Amino acid sequence: MGSKAATLTDSRRTFVSLSDLAALTKVRITFAVTLTTGAGYALAAHRVDLGLLVAALGTFFAAAGSSVFNHVQEVEFDRKMKRTHDRPIPSGRVERGTAALIGVGFVLAGFLTLALAPNLALGKVVEGVGLCVFAVIWYNGIYTPLKRLTAWAVIPGAVIGALPPLIGWVVGGGTLTHPIAWLVAGFYFLWQIPHFWLIVIRHGSDYSQAGLPSLTDEFARPQLARLTFVWIVALALSGPVVPFAAMLSTSAVGLVGGASVAMLVVSGRLLTKPEPSGTIFRAFMAVNVYALVMTGVLFFGSL
Repeated sequence: MGSKAATLTDSRRTFVSLSDLAALTKVRITFAVTLTTGAGYALAAHRVDLGLLVAALGTFFAAAGSSVFNHVQEVEFDRKMKRTHDRPIPSGRVERGTAALIGVGFVLAGFLTLALAPNLALGKVVEGVGLCVFAVIWYNGIYTPLKRLTAWAVIPGAVIGALPPLIGWVVGGGTLTHPIAWLVAGFYFLWQIPHFWLIVIRHGSDYSQAGLPSLTDEFARPQLARLTFVWIVALALSGPVVPFAAMLSTSAVGLVGGASVAMLVVSGRLLTKPEPSGTIFRAFMAVNVYALVMTGVLFFGSL
């Protein structure tokens, strides 16, 4: 009877449900990453065509695979955290080896999709695939191990958020020497830091209990909230510069400027009342909505 139960368990672990696959690939974050790739493409190409689909799918697949690798790498820590203990691998629903194979499949699919981009010069293909390979190496080979060593890992890790729009830009025909490409990349680099630190403020004790360095061990919650607000201010100030430098419409610049003000107003309570969890959640949502507004402005404003 016990042998039969074990066989059934192994069978379930071999089969990966759609919900577990979505969790492994961090599908919501991966989709958001894909949107920034689309924004970079539209900004360079000023059109919607098959190339946009190729850039988006290639980035989506590679980001999905990289996310799966991250689950494989961090399973021992995920088991110890309330927020992550029920993820597919630590919960036992998916075998670690099975997840690794899924990750390999997604990453290779991403590389091949970008490599087969239609009507794209070989040099652009090399740049696009090269950026994608670099993103996977940086996320899984540099940032993920660095999280075990320092609570400040998110700063070099924020490079990851800057790469998807660059991939879209290159596949759209843009050059990596163009300042607009790096201005857009810089915006998404800045966004990553308050985005992650607001998560740390909410779940810092969870990281500490799992044995991971956390900024909540170095700063009191109000101090970390104020430090995060400084980065939010930097993000808000940089925002309107991007559509202005990209020579988008006045309304595009105004929309981002208005979103900057709204984000600062919502996040301002981090300075005065950082303790209620609602304050942190509202600031977190404001920062993410702001990035979404920027992505939409860059995409639609470039067509």
